[in-house]
Amino acid sequence: MVFHRALSKEKLTKGHNLDCLTYYADADFGGDVRDSKSISGYCVFLGESGMFDWKSKKQTCVSQSSCESEVFASKECTCHAMWMRQALTIMGFTFTKPTPVCQDNSGAIALCHSDKHHSRTRHFRMHVHLLKDCVEKRITTYPWVPSLHMKGDMYNKIHGPSDHLRLCAMNGIHLMCGIDHVDPPELLQVFGWTEKVKAEKEKKMATDK
Repeated sequence: MVFHRALSKEKLTKGHNLDCLTYYADADFGGDVRDSKSISGYCVFLGESGMFDWKSKKQTCVSQSSCESEVFASKECTCHAMWMRQALTIMGFTFTKPTPVCQDNSGAIALCHSDKHHSRTRHFRMHVHLLKDCVEKRITTYPWVPSLHMKGDMYNKIHGPSDHLRLCAMNGIHLMCGIDHVDPPELLQVFGWTEKVKAEKEKKMATDK
């Protein structure tokens, strides 16, 4: 098995560290107009090698908030990450860091790290506690990424032509969107988005003054 698009063309062998495994989870709140159920979507990247798995599925119950729908999507993604880590470990690969499950909903991320109990989260508390348990056991972590850079946004809603082309390029789907050339592989930016966005806002405010 080879990282075909990786810069180093690095080969995967037993004992290789796969901390580069990265998930992007997103949800479209009330996306189905017939029953108001949300659509979950996620994709999986193996570092700069690119995306190798994705899923899109309608949620089984109606969510009462965007935070709830995002937590449900993160739960589905986390279950896949747990299975993937265990399978790769059995195959001889190693993990030294928790697997990032990127989210663009700050409320859902806050629930994963908060010890407080809220009356509005009682009906989906099991999903929340599963995410908390994975954080405590260092199985997964939930970094925030801007919605504009959320790669999983492609798999839960219909987009216009320009957004569709942009998301195809972000996910490395070149044949589907009519791109003749393949962009060089880039390292995924998972952490540090909060500081980067804050610095950009401060710079813009200073420029406007």
